[in-house]
Amino acid sequence: MDGIDLLVLFGILPDPQQQGIGFGMSFSWDISLTDGYQWQVLKNASKLPSLSSFFGIDCPGLFGKIKEFGPDALIITGWQSKMLLQAILAATRLGIKVIVRGESNAKKHRPLHVRLLHRILLGRFNAFLAIGISNKHFYLSNGVPLQAIFDAPYFVENERFLAAPSKAARQATAERIPENEFCFVFPGSLYLGERNPCVN
Repeated sequence: MDGIDLLVLFGILPDPQQQGIGFGMSFSWDISLTDGYQWQVLKNASKLPSLSSFFGIDCPGLFGKIKEFGPDALIITGWQSKMLLQAILAATRLGIKVIVRGESNAKKHRPLHVRLLHRILLGRFNAFLAIGISNKHFYLSNGVPLQAIFDAPYFVENERFLAAPSKAARQATAERIPENEFCFVFPGSLYLGERNPCVN
């Protein structure tokens, strides 16, 4: 990325089965998710590696890797795994600013002890990237000042979608789908399973 020295650290690269947790089926992405930036996979010490368990991603070597890279700021994606809490603690010890871009929302009712825990946890972050209105309200309702919240919605890869119709037309011809056939295109994610209990 121009002007940014970026390193993305993964605690796990899920296989199709792990990636399908919550969707009811295994799947692989049809495009690479690791092109165009610098990245590394850390050693996961968990005995049961998983995306859906808090203890499924445990990276004791994270502190050393962050110290070695020496970033000005660390962006984490929430607090649903042990690795993410390890990252917060490492940044605190190293005096590195921490930015969070999580998915928690204000729609879910939480008991008092959870709300208190959230307030303590959110006090460790220097800035908050809100993916939407309810996410922003979650931060505000937990005492985060408005000036510390920045809009960061999910993005759309416009060039890919603009090229999709002609690609689909070629594919339809190749598969001999009649021209007058009525077809649907759905760009997005259809969630059919139960909510991931680790995302709160």
